[in-house]
Amino acid sequence: MSIDLLLELQGAHAFDHSPLRADLAVYHVPFGELTGDDPSPEHDLAGMTLRGERTVVVGSPGSGKSSLIEHVLGPMFEGVAPIWIPVSGEPADLASNVQRVAGLVVQTIAAHASLSDSERASARRAAAPIQRTDATDNATFRLSGGWLGTELSAALTRQAPPGLDLPQGAQATLEVADQLLLTIQGAELMPVLVFDDTDRWFRGAELGHRDVAEAFFARVLPELVQLHAGTVIAAQESFLESEPLRGYIRKSIENRIDIPMLASTEALALVLHARVAAHAQGHSLEEVIDPAALDRIYELYSGQFDGALRDVIRTVHVALTEACNNRFDTVTVELIDGAAAW
Repeated sequence: MSIDLLLELQGAHAFDHSPLRADLAVYHVPFGELTGDDPSPEHDLAGMTLRGERTVVVGSPGSGKSSLIEHVLGPMFEGVAPIWIPVSGEPADLASNVQRVAGLVVQTIAAHASLSDSERASARRAAAPIQRTDATDNATFRLSGGWLGTELSAALTRQAPPGLDLPQGAQATLEVADQLLLTIQGAELMPVLVFDDTDRWFRGAELGHRDVAEAFFARVLPELVQLHAGTVIAAQESFLESEPLRGYIRKSIENRIDIPMLASTEALALVLHARVAAHAQGHSLEEVIDPAALDRIYELYSGQFDGALRDVIRTVHVALTEACNNRFDTVTVELIDGAAAW
């Protein structure tokens, strides 16, 4: 047990609760290992996407939806072309407009296709298994579109060149998007539209997240699922508490995957250990967090944090910072309690 180890983890931002999307896959511990479920959520999601099915991944905010999706649908997932639709960077009212969402699909595919040869090579290299990440290590940066080859990229660019003026009308824009997706299928890849961070999109709406969510699931999604592509959508559990919204989702979605709660301190320890192992190989979680503090973290996870792994990671980060500031050798119960109240 050493303050030097804590300082190393602090400097590497090992317990960053909002890492880059690529790093989510590095840190992800398969839920099958955590819960013993067979088949696991990872196995189910992989099969559903290979078949081009429509799937909603349901869980509370911060429960692990994004890390599950990124772990399964990394850009080198064989036979699949995941197309990550940049939800959080767009205005919330876009979610209720079929033409604008279809246009976003077209623009995203066109941006992937316009990657240079070197950028495509970087995407493929970055998609390879990563054993270690660092805040200053550019190898963790992952470009979208790692599944693209030169020939497919050229075909898509011919159909959707940079600066393409989209047609007027939702139906015409949907047809452009569908032609691009059919071209991807022609390369023996299953295109999958991924709406990963809908929590941010709907929560940021001026009219309230429920109104925007209902508009997306009632009007936009039924049009998108007619396209020649699979669909994966992350959604909060609270969305399904609304009977109208639950009905809209059921009309367009074939499968539901629920993020499971972790049933023990030992399972949660595996999640935290992955952070230590990624940045300090050869060291164990017990060198970083006292056993009593780990038990306290699980109490918070299953109680106050309501299953939010993001809150667990944030709390450990704050506690680790305090331990470093005060030259502690390990994270203690007192530091965890102080961080949880921060």
